[in-house]
Amino acid sequence: MRDAQGTGLALTDLAYQLSCVVCLQECDAGGELRMYRKPWEPVDEAYKIQDGLGYDEAVVDGYPCHEFTPQAGDIYLINPTQYHSIERVTGPDRLTMGFFMGFADDALNSAVVWG
Repeated sequence: MRDAQGTGLALTDLAYQLSCVVCLQECDAGGELRMYRKPWEPVDEAYKIQDGLGYDEAVVDGYPCHEFTPQAGDIYLINPTQYHSIERVTGPDRLTMGFFMGFADDALNSAVVWG
């Protein structure tokens, strides 16, 4: 939602957003999902990787995290406003299918889905 600001897309007016990922194929090693107990804040932009994706890992130093090792058939929901990372994979590619869901308000009566 934050990244769409200024585009005029309906996504910018959503109150909540979830990312859904389905693990279709596992890899030999790696691919663990780490979810950190730290939400993104505007001051974190100091950690943004210039000309790249994501943030320097120092932004989550000292914050607890949960590590999850996806297996084929697993479906997991991520609150994308919380910091998360995926470890580098080895062996066959880890194949996933992902999409986002957004909700306009607390009633959760309607949703928008995009990929």
